[in-house]
Amino acid sequence: MKGNMQQIRSLIGISFVAIVLAALPHSPVGAGAFPGHNGWIAYEAGGGIRAVNPLGSRDRLLEKQAQTPRWSPDGQKLAFISRESCLHIKTIQGTWSIGSAGHITIDSFPAWSYDSSRLAFVRTEQSGSGVQNAIFTVTSFGTNETNLTGWSSKSTFASPSWSPDGAQLVFEKRTNGKRELIIKNMRTGQTRAITMLSDDVDSHVSWSPNGKKLLYSDSRNEIYTIWPDGSHRTAISDGESYQAAWSPDGTQIAFIENPEDDTISVSGPDGSISYIHIAKGAYRTISFPDWSPDGRRLLFTMQINRHNKTASDLFVTDVQHSGQLQKLAEDVGHDKSWQPIR
Repeated sequence: MKGNMQQIRSLIGISFVAIVLAALPHSPVGAGAFPGHNGWIAYEAGGGIRAVNPLGSRDRLLEKQAQTPRWSPDGQKLAFISRESCLHIKTIQGTWSIGSAGHITIDSFPAWSYDSSRLAFVRTEQSGSGVQNAIFTVTSFGTNETNLTGWSSKSTFASPSWSPDGAQLVFEKRTNGKRELIIKNMRTGQTRAITMLSDDVDSHVSWSPNGKKLLYSDSRNEIYTIWPDGSHRTAISDGESYQAAWSPDGTQIAFIENPEDDTISVSGPDGSISYIHIAKGAYRTISFPDWSPDGRRLLFTMQINRHNKTASDLFVTDVQHSGQLQKLAEDVGHDKSWQPIR
């Protein structure tokens, strides 16, 4: 099985597998937090997924050899990608595997619908003619698996994100070097392109929680918002911008302007920028800010040289009281998800 998976990854090609299996260093847009009270923080560490409470205590292992944790909006389920690169959904009752029986597949980009009833994800599979991929949806119980885009060996898909009402899905599509953002109407099945993407970077497109805008990368050092009809494309900063994430109410965007600075930038409803000061100490860079479900705190990583290697540690800070900093965990990955409690 391991040898077959390595063969498929080789067939798929380095550029796409880099999207699927690794946290990328350039301009990703965060998955964001769903609104609610602040529950457990799931994060990558030691090749698996761990969870810690917001006080930094009761740290525990959730899944061995897994990545990409994603809490459902109701806080009742955790989606993740297993060692075998298959999508799983974990609940108190058990864990459901969504991998295709009898096929060797790579699942990626899990994205919950706002009512917690469905997941969208990208599946890559070896076929008789080579490698193909498609966007799928599945219920939160692992049933009714549906291929939304149809299999394609010429196009690749990435970053599905639901509209808050569940009626539309936005995603990135690449075909022969042409990159664009596509919106699919989940009721009629119709699709439409809303904008072309310029640079060869991953869009990591994310629909705002209030439904008004899309957030995406269109350059290695710039992130934009755009309306779902394709109008009002706007850079979120006059300078550089990286690693942005929506606030739970969709009115603010946290992002990094310079990883080596000691601030996290926040774009307000009117487009004005405010800054949250971070006491870095011996840490070199700040990265990957994400909001707490109540919108009052920011979760992020900072990098430091430890044992002659670069390590990332997990921190949380208060949005209103700049400077209040708490370390939650050491030697973590970039991917994390804050559980909403309702």
